[in-house]
Amino acid sequence: VQLACLGMAAAINVSITRTSLATTLILCYLSGEQSALSGVMASSLTALFVTSYWPFLRAQVPRADISEALFYNSDAPQIVSDDVHLTAHNDPDGESTSPVV
Repeated sequence: VQLACLGMAAAINVSITRTSLATTLILCYLSGEQSALSGVMASSLTALFVTSYWPFLRAQVPRADISEALFYNSDAPQIVSDDVHLTAHNDPDGESTSPVV
């Protein structure tokens, strides 16, 4: 009964907020049912996949990171992180060396 209640609560919350991992961890640890993590995570991910095209709130904005993770498109351009900046150092001879991160 506890697993069913936690699973339903997680599914409803994930359907609205789209936060499957955080919802699972918060519900399981606050209720003291850490052994139910796998079942609650399964219901959270199921709700996330089932309701991915179904916004519950009119002001709900689609998240690009979830859409890209759920629906792979091989023709889409790859996302490049802005955290890595490559610079080339030049030798005194004028030849460029390997990039430094």
